Amino acid sequence: MNYIIKHTGDKPVDLKKVAEVIRAHQGSLIDGSSMPSMGLVNIAPEAIESLKQNLEEWQVFPEKSYEVPSTRKKAGGPFGRF
Repeated sequence: MNYIIKHTGDKPVDLKKVAEVIRAHQGSLIDGSSMPSMGLVNIAPEAIESLKQNLEEWQVFPEKSYEVPSTRKKAGGPFGRF
């Protein structure tokens, strides 16, 4: 499952330590383009609590996906077709 990790502390981020903690929990960094402040990781749900305890000054949120509404115009209408 994918999770978003977000740095919330005042101390500088040690990226090596973050990578080691993620690997130690059999996880992988999927998107680190926003590092050092935020990243997307793939990790087993049962390892999340342990990850949270080992990553001080980081918040962990499950990734959510949303369906984009269709922009197509619908045929017909309230009065039917003429």
